Amino acid sequence: MSRIESWDRLAETAARGDRGALERLCSAVGPVIGLLCRAELGTDLPAADICRSVLVGLPRHNGGTPFLHAVYSETARQIRRIRTSDAHLPHALTNLSEAQREVLVLRTICAFSVAETAVALGRTDGAVRVLQHRAMTQLRTVAVARSTPSA
Repeated sequence: MSRIESWDRLAETAARGDRGALERLCSAVGPVIGLLCRAELGTDLPAADICRSVLVGLPRHNGGTPFLHAVYSETARQIRRIRTSDAHLPHALTNLSEAQREVLVLRTICAFSVAETAVALGRTDGAVRVLQHRAMTQLRTVAVARSTPSA
């Protein structure tokens, strides 16, 4: 069973009031939310609050969309709310689009597969691959420009 299917089943069971399923779901999504917070904000301090927000919204979760998408959407929304500027981002990342940063964080920091990243972002596998490729190309360009001595 994939992580996506496992989280969907846990979410369904937890939404019906199973406290054990809710605890297992919190244990499963908490570390991912923490990684996203560290990658985007430089700290995981807001992770517990964001996790609570995700789980409070559980009864409203539409079973038609994967729970992973709901987790990522709420986490991204909360991070955008917390973030007041891009000053905390490493300079090279400020050159990327938000979509490119999201893909890189999920693929490299959270170790999500292309399929998991696509589900989390509500995109196709192909779109995730293209965004990742463009982001890496942009980062390489910035790295080369920084390593080239000025004349």
